[in-house]
Amino acid sequence: TARAPIIFLVGLVGTGKTSLSIKINEILNERKIRSCFIKKFYKNQVDEQKLLSSRGKLFLSSNRVDAIKQAENENYEFAILDDGLQDYSLNHDLSFVCFNNINWIGNGFTFPAGPLREDISNLKRYQHVFLNGNLENLENLKNQIHRIDSNIHIHTGKYEPINLKEFSENDKYLAFSGIGNHETFIAMLKGSS
Repeated sequence: TARAPIIFLVGLVGTGKTSLSIKINEILNERKIRSCFIKKFYKNQVDEQKLLSSRGKLFLSSNRVDAIKQAENENYEFAILDDGLQDYSLNHDLSFVCFNNINWIGNGFTFPAGPLREDISNLKRYQHVFLNGNLENLENLKNQIHRIDSNIHIHTGKYEPINLKEFSENDKYLAFSGIGNHETFIAMLKGSS
């Protein structure tokens, strides 16, 4: 049987990989293409697992290859992974390297000294970069990326709250964030008021 195409999304914590995974799944489903999420099981990612499974079919396994095989057995046409690009046991068809516009590459060091999983110069291995945030710092980031590889396709995403009308503008609120990049979350709220 033919293998389901694999879409990888990879990036630092708080770069919007899960949100982008959900959006790609929605786009594929609107086009009547059966797609699913694949996650390697980690005990500390229960919230993310619940979020993905509430928005589509999620296959979880301690081994991503096994999860993909399960998806193929259920005739899914696309597998969307929001992590695991450095898992070389998988061949992928399309990858997006995600960054947050504010945090960009952090201190520029690779793990464990910094947030990067590989050196930033390795961007030239990939065709697509996705910049998420509130449209801040875009030209600077695009210039830095194109210095690494002028052929990279750069995509941008803007965070937008979807339920602000449920709240009174006259009330005061305490914003609490448990996500990877709270600075972008707070900036989004301030820009929406």
